[in-house]
Amino acid sequence: MSLDEILFVSWDETSKNSSDRGRELRAGKNFWKRTMGVIKPSGINSHVFKGKDVETIYDFIEELDEKSGFTVKKQDDANPVAEIYTSGILIGRITSNCRSRYRPFDRLYRPGF
Repeated sequence: MSLDEILFVSWDETSKNSSDRGRELRAGKNFWKRTMGVIKPSGINSHVFKGKDVETIYDFIEELDEKSGFTVKKQDDANPVAEIYTSGILIGRITSNCRSRYRPFDRLYRPGF
C-alpha cells in the first residue's frame, strides 16, 4: 500500500445475471452507505477512496473476512483486491491503481435474493 494508492469500489456488476437488478444494486449501495458512510458515491454505482481511507478499506476487508457473515475473496498480488458477497450476491468489487495484473475470482452468484 502506498500513499498514492487509489481504491475503486464498484457494485455495478452486482446483478448482471439477475432478474431483479434494481433490488441488488440497492443492496450494494446501501451496504457501502451504512458501513463506510458513502452518502454520495463518486460514480453511478461506484466510489473512489484515496489517502487515509485506503488503509481503512484494507482494515475493513480484513475485519469483514474474520468477523462477519459476508463472504470475502481477496488476493495480494493482482486486481481485484477483494470481492465482498452476501447471500451469493456481489455487493462490492475493490480494485487498486497500483496493481497491474488482473486475475478474476470464480463467481459465487446464486439467483434469487
